[in-house]
Amino acid sequence: MSLLVKRSLFSIIAVFFFFPYLSTLQDPFFWDTIQFAGKHGLFFFKNGLGFLPDMVDSGHIPFLGYYLSILWHLFGKTLLVSHLAMVPFLLLYLLFTFKISNILDSQNSLFIWMLFLFEPCLLTQSTLVSPDLLLMAGFAIMLYGTLGNHELSILNGSVLMVLAGNRGTAVVFAIGVVWLWQHKQTLLQKLLWLFPAFLIFCSYQLLHYHSKGWIGYHDGMPWAVSFERVGLIGILKNIGLMAWRLLDTGRISLCLIALFLFFNIKQNKTTLARDVLRILFAVSIILAVTTLPYRYLTGHRYYMPVYFLLIAFVSSSLPNHWALIKKRILYTFILSSFILGHFIIYPKGIAMGWDSTLAYLPYQKLRKEVIGDLDGLGLFPKDVGSYFPNVSGFEATDLSTAHGVGFAKDNPLSKKYVLISNVMNDVPDHLIDDISNSWIVEKEWHSGSIYFMLMSKK
Repeated sequence: MSLLVKRSLFSIIAVFFFFPYLSTLQDPFFWDTIQFAGKHGLFFFKNGLGFLPDMVDSGHIPFLGYYLSILWHLFGKTLLVSHLAMVPFLLLYLLFTFKISNILDSQNSLFIWMLFLFEPCLLTQSTLVSPDLLLMAGFAIMLYGTLGNHELSILNGSVLMVLAGNRGTAVVFAIGVVWLWQHKQTLLQKLLWLFPAFLIFCSYQLLHYHSKGWIGYHDGMPWAVSFERVGLIGILKNIGLMAWRLLDTGRISLCLIALFLFFNIKQNKTTLARDVLRILFAVSIILAVTTLPYRYLTGHRYYMPVYFLLIAFVSSSLPNHWALIKKRILYTFILSSFILGHFIIYPKGIAMGWDSTLAYLPYQKLRKEVIGDLDGLGLFPKDVGSYFPNVSGFEATDLSTAHGVGFAKDNPLSKKYVLISNVMNDVPDHLIDDISNSWIVEKEWHSGSIYFMLMSKK
């Protein structure tokens, strides 16, 4: 493939990667980004940089909130500015995943690169103002540094992951252990490249503890139930959930191929493949240890580094004697599976990871239409009960209070009107089952696979 053709294909692939992002530049914050971007950014915008109040403090370094608040002061507090703020991290991810793809298999680098770009959870997160974009950009930089032994990339990637949050710090620890073990003869020299990330994390946590008296978690968190410890049965259940996350939204083909290659490790593994496998094991273990013992810490986005490493493992493990066309057919099959994964919608009663599939996109436009129609019906959102992610307030979600404070979240069924959607995982099953007996459907809105339903009590 000539250099000109490769550059042209590079540009075309990059455009397709950015297409979902460009379609969401005016979209409100969604899912957990309502807190990490909206609530954190607004607090710092109004109060200056410092520590968050306990009600919105997740125990992470709130770098995304700091970053957004500064940009809002410079360019205006808008959703457009917030989404544009993600461009540097998306470009870093584009660049370093391309570099990694060339390390893994230069002949098939564009195919591998597409897998990194169009992995369903990553592609969905690219449409959000998400700290996981910082984490994955840092992850790609640090992995490139590890595979190519580029110390400066180790430093930069590890710092960016620490700034992304505690999960990023855990991943830095996992990769750092593997990297240091690989270079144990020069351990102290290599350790210096990880020291800035370690210093940033420890300094923030010590200052946070001195100011607030806790690190990482406290019982007064609104989401404290997520950190409740589970017993052996709960851990086994969470292992099943983690496996489901790995297979979900079209990754089943990737996982099955990775499993096949793993059991043929003696025949197929190069030194590069073994290095990737060590990192995959280390990262999987650290993420399992930090999520599986707890009640609700098994969201799809928590395992994004594992999805990434599974792609790297498959790419580095395909037998050298395979024909070029055979490998490309396999990559195309995995990519097709990723794309089809966005069309999977679970039936009622099974919660979806809506921030990990582009199937959520119609929700944003439909929600705006619903809010406008409520005005026409003479209803105030504060008098209408609803559920997450529609109950965090308009200011934190839309950066605007033009339609009032927001929908009622406390005991929504006590209101005369309730607004529900299939994107709202918290809607009680009995509410849907009991519609005809106790509720009147006032109006419905549909777009693609997403619906909203406004109901009133009989």
